[in-house]
Amino acid sequence: YALFAASDIEVSERHMVPYVVWYNDNCAHTDQEKFDGVAVNNEAYAAIKCSSDLNQRTTYLDRLQEIHDGAQKQRHGRLLTHFSVSWHWGQCNGQSQPFLWRGKTSDASHHMIDIFDSIDVQVGYTTFPQINERMDLAGLNYSRLLNKPSFVTFYTDKTEPCQITFFPQTCRWSGRSESNLFSVIDQFPQNGLSGIQPCIHYFRGVYSSGGHPDWPAHSNH
Repeated sequence: YALFAASDIEVSERHMVPYVVWYNDNCAHTDQEKFDGVAVNNEAYAAIKCSSDLNQRTTYLDRLQEIHDGAQKQRHGRLLTHFSVSWHWGQCNGQSQPFLWRGKTSDASHHMIDIFDSIDVQVGYTTFPQINERMDLAGLNYSRLLNKPSFVTFYTDKTEPCQITFFPQTCRWSGRSESNLFSVIDQFPQNGLSGIQPCIHYFRGVYSSGGHPDWPAHSNH
């Protein structure tokens, strides 16, 4: 996938999709040379999710829709679209916040699931039951109903508070290791996440770095 992350309120990623479409239609000689899809990480919605100005939220969704619509302009084959969401974007002050957009009343998470072919959910936690509870809040059952893939995103970068990441920093939370990350993933089925795949976020993180004994380097050799 081509990954775009302008992460601005204008959703500038929508203007980048045509380049992938053009490349696939005009430059790629085989399916193996084509991008399968475009993935977008735009976190600007967090700043407006509780806005009393409904137009801000609906305009943001309109711009997300342009990503999907732009991908559909590919002439040869289908360009898939993927979006990264935070588990709480459909919530405001701990309550679901449905609103009308294009004839349908849902919270933002459900609207975003409608727009894209797949999503990953930044659950911001490393233990159960918080992981599966936050997947539920982000609309996991709805994704399943539509037969759209959902992924659980785990952080491995150094960030605070430490319970949201597997980075090996000193804090009262144990299990800051690759082996524990994989153990948590193995527990998906018994925590209501059967069939769900993990997404490992390691931007400036430790995954496969070899820089810490709990995080070995990996190679293809």
